[in-house]
Amino acid sequence: MYLRNDELINGVLMESGILDYADFRSAVISGLEELCGDGITVEEKKILKNNSVELYAVSIRSDSECISPAIYMESFYKEYAAGKKNIEEIRNSILRAYVNNKNVKGFDINKFKDFEEVKNRISYRLINKERNKDYLKSVPHFEMLDLAIIFSVVLDEIGGSIVIRNEHLRMWRIDENRLRECAKANSEKFYGPVLQRLDECVMNMLMSDSEESEQRVPETGSGVYILSNEENRYGASCIIDETVLRDVAESMKSGYYILPASIHEVIIIKDNMVENCADLKRMVMDVNRAAVDAEDYLSDSVYHYDYQSKKLNIAR
Repeated sequence: MYLRNDELINGVLMESGILDYADFRSAVISGLEELCGDGITVEEKKILKNNSVELYAVSIRSDSECISPAIYMESFYKEYAAGKKNIEEIRNSILRAYVNNKNVKGFDINKFKDFEEVKNRISYRLINKERNKDYLKSVPHFEMLDLAIIFSVVLDEIGGSIVIRNEHLRMWRIDENRLRECAKANSEKFYGPVLQRLDECVMNMLMSDSEESEQRVPETGSGVYILSNEENRYGASCIIDETVLRDVAESMKSGYYILPASIHEVIIIKDNMVENCADLKRMVMDVNRAAVDAEDYLSDSVYHYDYQSKKLNIAR
C-alpha cells in the first residue's frame, strides 16, 4: 500500500484498526518518552520544507547535546499503515536512528558559528519563488526569473546540509553578496556540473538494473540532454552559473530550451529540435503533476538560453 504525503498529512484513516497520522505520531512520541526516561527530551517538530511542504519529525536530545537529528515520521507511518511494523517496532527504529546519527564523528557544531570555518562549505540551490514566499522571508536569497537562489552549508561528515537563514548572516556579520561569492567559488568542488545525453542516461539505468539487459534504448539523437551535478542532488542549481550555461551552448553550437525536471536536474533540448514551445510547457506541467514529488518541484516554466545574446529567459 503506497500513501502520498498529502494523504498522510491530512490524517486519513486507512482502514479499521489503523491509527490516523495524528494519533500515530502521538503514540510514537509518548512511547519514546517512556523509553528514553529522564535527561532526554523527546519533541515533535513541524518542519517547513521546500515548496511550503510541511513534514513532521521527532527530535530526541539529551541535556548535553546542543543539536539533534530530525527523524521524519512519514516513512515510518507508511510502514505502519502497510502492516510492515507495529508501533513498538517503529519506536525502536526511531531510537536506533537517533543513536546512529548522534554518534557520527567529524562535525563540530561550534565551528558553524565561525564564518571562516564554513565559508568553504557554502553552496547554493534553486527553488520556486512563488511557492516559497513565506519561506524566503527567513532566508537570504536572490531572485532569478521565477526562481530563487538560496544557500546552505554542506556537511560532508554527516551527508547533509544546513540551510542558511537570516540569523546566520547576523551571527557571521556578512551579507548576501558574500554568500553568493562563496557559493560560486565552491560550486564545482561540491557539485560539479554533469551534462549527459538522454539516451546514455537511459542506457545507464537499464544496465544498472541488469548487466545483461537486451532492451533497446530509444534513439533521442544528440539534441536532448540531462544537466545535473555529480551527486545528482540539487543539480538544477547548475543553471545559476553563467559559465555553465555558456559552456553548454558552446558544446552544442546552439541555443537551447531548459525543462525543469525537478530541483535535482533539468532537461536540455537544442533549438533545432523544438517546433512549438507550447508543447514543451504542457509536457512540463503534466510531468510535474504526475511524477514529481511536491518537495522536489521546481517550476512549470520553460526557459530558453539564447546562443547569440548569452541570456537566459522564460520562453514565451
